[in-house]
Amino acid sequence: MRKEDLHQFRLMEEVEKEGGIVTQRDLARRLNVSLGLTNAFLKRIVRKGYFKITTVPGRTVRYILTPKGFAEKSRLTMEYIRYSLAHYQEIRHRTRLLANVLREKNIQRVAMVGTGELAELFYLSLREAAIEVMVVVSLGAEEGFFLGYPIMSPDSLRESSADAICVVDMDEEHFALFLSRAGELGLPKDKIIRVGANSGMEKAPTGKTAAVGSPSESHHR
Repeated sequence: MRKEDLHQFRLMEEVEKEGGIVTQRDLARRLNVSLGLTNAFLKRIVRKGYFKITTVPGRTVRYILTPKGFAEKSRLTMEYIRYSLAHYQEIRHRTRLLANVLREKNIQRVAMVGTGELAELFYLSLREAAIEVMVVVSLGAEEGFFLGYPIMSPDSLRESSADAICVVDMDEEHFALFLSRAGELGLPKDKIIRVGANSGMEKAPTGKTAAVGSPSESHHR
């Protein structure tokens, strides 16, 4: 799916969610794109005849999906489903490779830090590789359960007997915070493995960062 089509699809979805009454600023915030880009895409889909603009009391602008827009959104929906399925299959393939790398390194038990969608897929791949998840940890004040595991604080890692600590899909800022907390807890850095959204796998920095496990790389590093 082209990036432009993906932006357009997400924009049309968000506009429809609010019954067509939404500001450009709100759209930009929800889509996490610039206000200028949001404005440009709105103008484009109106110009193409996918939405028509009316005003409601209070001078509020309302975007109404046209029959042409409905047909286009249906097309983009099917394309998005195909795109999502292909993306899911690719991520599953890569997380399987990563789990197998861990198994080859004789890692049998892991602690998993992260509770997002990628963590779910990585968990499935760990199970397939017969690797046991000992504990699930969240950096925030999150409570409850994740795939049947109680969500614990980083402090629980101090007592964990896991062979590795897999930090899944965490941005740079939060990963730095986790490393700082791990240092305070006395966790060995060579046990910390970062699993990113592209399913690359990195050891926590102890000088140089060594990446392993990506399908485009060999496993000899």
